[in-house]
Amino acid sequence: MRISSLLYLLTGLVIFCLFVSCKPKQGISVTASAENKSAANDSVILPVTIIVTTYGIDGMESKANDYPKTIIVEGFDTTTMPIAAYGASQAIWLGPKGYTGSAETGADGSVAIRLFPPGGNEGKPPFVRYQLIPACVGCMMSAAAPYFENAKADLLKDYDSAMLNIVRIPDKLLIQKKSATLVTYTYMEGSSLQITGVAYYSSPTDSRMGVFEQAEFALGPNNKAMTDLLLNSYISMWGLK
Repeated sequence: MRISSLLYLLTGLVIFCLFVSCKPKQGISVTASAENKSAANDSVILPVTIIVTTYGIDGMESKANDYPKTIIVEGFDTTTMPIAAYGASQAIWLGPKGYTGSAETGADGSVAIRLFPPGGNEGKPPFVRYQLIPACVGCMMSAAAPYFENAKADLLKDYDSAMLNIVRIPDKLLIQKKSATLVTYTYMEGSSLQITGVAYYSSPTDSRMGVFEQAEFALGPNNKAMTDLLLNSYISMWGLK
């Protein structure tokens, strides 16, 4: 079962990787809640910092016990790569240590996570942005269209050509195709800010819902190793391929 489908069950659920060991082909892995466990030699225990989530369902709210207090992260040394775990929108997200942020979960299960230093915001680097669109068909096609030719075709097929005209292609967009459903990319936001990102798009069909998933990082040229780690860990943790 894909993680995106789990997010339809909003109440009381936490990302699949928190309950069973995730063993990605490469990059890091995140195992079960680390309470009463000691980290192995090649792993570290990270406390989970809660980011307040705004929900599109009246009465829905995050509670501290929706998330584990700690998680075990394997595969790197946090003394040289200071990352942290953040609990928001019923899932765990990785970002640079010491960040705060905002989180929103829509009534349809869509998710927007923004991580940035205290006093900052997502419009001024450094920041990390995560997005999930699991239900709104037009929304996911429009969001995916800059990165996937089949998303453009889907948009044109299901909607009139005017929808394509509102799709914004990021400036100086460079795409590296990993598979039919997965790409990494860079683009410029403004005159000097480079964004590094990863996007996943599964086209909706008559038999299944599609989904668009995306992570973007603006951590600066001196933090390429951190950017690469967070990008690869996102792919691994969410099982994207």
